[in-house]
Amino acid sequence: MKYLRSPGVSGLLVCTSLGLFATGCTQPVSETGDENVGSTAEAIRDMTSAEAVADFDQIVTSFRGLYGPLKFKEGRFGFNFESMAKDYRKKVAAATNDAERIGLYNKFLAEFHDAHISLQTSLASDSSHGVYAPLFAMPIEGKAIVYAVYPQLAGTRVQRGDEILSVDGKRVDAILQAVKPYSALGNDVASRHVWMQYLTYRPYFLPKAIRPASKTAHIELRDATGATYAIDTAWNSTDRVRNRSVTSSHTATQMGKEVAFSESVADIIHAELGNEGANDPFFLTAQVKQAFGITGSLRPSAASLAKFSLDPAVAAGFTFFATTYVAEGKRVLLLRIPSYETTDEVSAIKYLSALLDEYQPQVDTLVLDETHNPGGSVSYVGSIFNLLISSTKNGWVQRMHADRQWLGTYLDYADLLRQVGQTDLANTFEGWGNAIDTAYSARKPLSPVMNFTGTYTTEPDASFHWAKPFVLLDDELSASGADALPMLIKANHVAPIFGQNTMGAGGTVEPVATLANSGGSLSLTRGMFTTYRADGKYGDADFVENTGVTPDVRYSHTVSDFRAGYVGYVAAFSHEAVKAIPAAPAPVSTNP
Repeated sequence: MKYLRSPGVSGLLVCTSLGLFATGCTQPVSETGDENVGSTAEAIRDMTSAEAVADFDQIVTSFRGLYGPLKFKEGRFGFNFESMAKDYRKKVAAATNDAERIGLYNKFLAEFHDAHISLQTSLASDSSHGVYAPLFAMPIEGKAIVYAVYPQLAGTRVQRGDEILSVDGKRVDAILQAVKPYSALGNDVASRHVWMQYLTYRPYFLPKAIRPASKTAHIELRDATGATYAIDTAWNSTDRVRNRSVTSSHTATQMGKEVAFSESVADIIHAELGNEGANDPFFLTAQVKQAFGITGSLRPSAASLAKFSLDPAVAAGFTFFATTYVAEGKRVLLLRIPSYETTDEVSAIKYLSALLDEYQPQVDTLVLDETHNPGGSVSYVGSIFNLLISSTKNGWVQRMHADRQWLGTYLDYADLLRQVGQTDLANTFEGWGNAIDTAYSARKPLSPVMNFTGTYTTEPDASFHWAKPFVLLDDELSASGADALPMLIKANHVAPIFGQNTMGAGGTVEPVATLANSGGSLSLTRGMFTTYRADGKYGDADFVENTGVTPDVRYSHTVSDFRAGYVGYVAAFSHEAVKAIPAAPAPVSTNP
């Protein structure tokens, strides 16, 4: 069992497993349908108004001092931060319970449309309980299509692929409009995946107007034949969160501190996949396996591991999905990168090098899948990019928020480099620290662009690089580090990108504060990244935040292909991978 943060920007944790709701993790709603369970001797009270306001003031202070894209967001979304904060503060002061207060925190954070912002707490008050019905939907063709049906509905008519039309008499679009203010990712296409969860999962902080009025959910659906039907099922109350959360750390050590790409996005992505690991592609269905003759996942041989000096015992810990199949007469290697989080980056790169090196001679083209990828390590993304290039390319850069925290980080790293004799690189980092200092002293919000590794360009991996054509798969749930890889690939014209715009989570993220009263941990985006430009000219549109990366070949899923197991989707990206193979030169005539 894991503690799953509410997707997007949310507050208190919801007790679930990522595939099925965990046994013993729920409690029935009361006979009156009221989820506010009576207090006990061990009850955790709601915050007082003064405590809630103090926590909100701490959030606002953190934004003022540490949030990288603040001015960018004001311009893009047309708000004035100080006026908005003042308005929300009044509302927090007037709220009467934690549900209202946490709801206001969420609404405030959602104003920034930032997939990296998160507010997580390990304890909820005893009056705080959400509910869920045992099925979940995802957006396809503008519809709410069921992707997960839990055992509670076994024996009912509900099937994966059916369309939800209404819940408790409220049409889908009306519910989505009501929940939109409480959660937002980098763009509305990505955010819609979160909002769809709220059709059948209602966190306690959502407004009373869409809170269930009884203990029974009445859900209207339409099946694949077009026939409509309805079911009645229980609204299950989520359990009290009474112990510390156990969370994944999507982090990597950079410059002597933790720099994370995604802490909350992974929850919604994993939930939609319906499994915890997400090592397999979401489209790896029984129908796809049968249609393309896929029987299992490939691993590098012992000889290949030895070539890259990787211990087989270490290699056994890596679970990258890889397979080969034939499409349009050409052999395709499919390799999935489920996230850019790893505890052993050096070994992971050796493993991927061994795998790609072994199978490169056996295939004509590569499909690299980073769909539904929540991001991860700064350097890991760069190392994978270096496996895919054969010449010097422009690397990524970031404008850092101008503050003492970033300044100290760069100067500390410069000191570490000097201690190991890397004087030139130390001077580079000290110079960047001074640039942050100059921007900070001038009260500018962001520094000039700078690089994480000391150089503005990047080189092919010294041990291996992929030399054949490839296609990169992306979608609206490719976030953060999975925004960065396609950004580098597109800016450097390395390969075509297939799918949808990436999420637009375009900056490093760090925990910046622990709230004094709720105990919430606030994480904020600390800068904005893009690809290095030799001319030094960067406009807002060049940065990935809220923009994402546009695919070269756009593909939108259809309900019919979802119901058919994504065979059409696999055929479509396989076609693009085959198209990327250079045409064979015409034979030279030997006739006079």
